[in-house]
Amino acid sequence: THGPACVTQALGITGDDDGLHLLDANAQVRLMGRDPLLLQQHDIDPDMVVATPRIGISRAVERPWRFVVPR
Repeated sequence: THGPACVTQALGITGDDDGLHLLDANAQVRLMGRDPLLLQQHDIDPDMVVATPRIGISRAVERPWRFVVPR
């Protein structure tokens, strides 16, 4: 997917998820560490994941907002 709207749609994230604590291990939507098994299942080399800046924003441009696997 590309762009935040496509990602949220693909993951089934809605406005009802607004305010969830993303570090809560029991939350339906949460941040997780890199899972080597998941990457292996999708034939992704962990060293191939690259962080890139987001285009079209004016604040926090130095932060790695996008994570992609070049194909």
